[in-house]
Amino acid sequence: LFITNSYGVNIAQSETTSDYYQADERWWQIAKEKGVYIGDIRWDKSAGIYAINIAASIYNADLGFLGVIKAVIDVKDIYIILTEASNSKIEKLHVRYDVTLINKQYKVIFSNKQERSKYLEDLPADIANGIKKGEDDNYFILPDHNTGEGKKIYSYAVSKGYRAFKGFGWRVILAQEE
Repeated sequence: LFITNSYGVNIAQSETTSDYYQADERWWQIAKEKGVYIGDIRWDKSAGIYAINIAASIYNADLGFLGVIKAVIDVKDIYIILTEASNSKIEKLHVRYDVTLINKQYKVIFSNKQERSKYLEDLPADIANGIKKGEDDNYFILPDHNTGEGKKIYSYAVSKGYRAFKGFGWRVILAQEE
């Protein structure tokens, strides 16, 4: 977490940053212009983690621009939430689902079947193509790659955002045996 003044210079911070001048950064310019910035997941070199950056303009009582506050949110919290949700709810249904969260570039953010070391790798091409072809139906069927037998049904939903936030275009995919 850190705060800049109206010139983009860090004036308070909870950790070391890689740069003390932020006004040349796109997120800072968007937060100043629009009042808020929410970034997609990316590697944050200052924090050394995959993170979502959230920034907001700071104004005084007369609505004069004072600066920007930025928070770097570690995505490990997303892993924890999705792992807990997928484990508890799936066990109760007595159905085995593969749960995958992808970004709009078809890169894997989370999978309950995949190691975290493969973070942001490409979604397998056949699954990505199934999503692209099935946009109107939100499901498709493919051969089961794991067993080499049978088929899997893939269903998915696209995030729509909330209020003024348009969302990231992330998709959650559930796969189960046909």
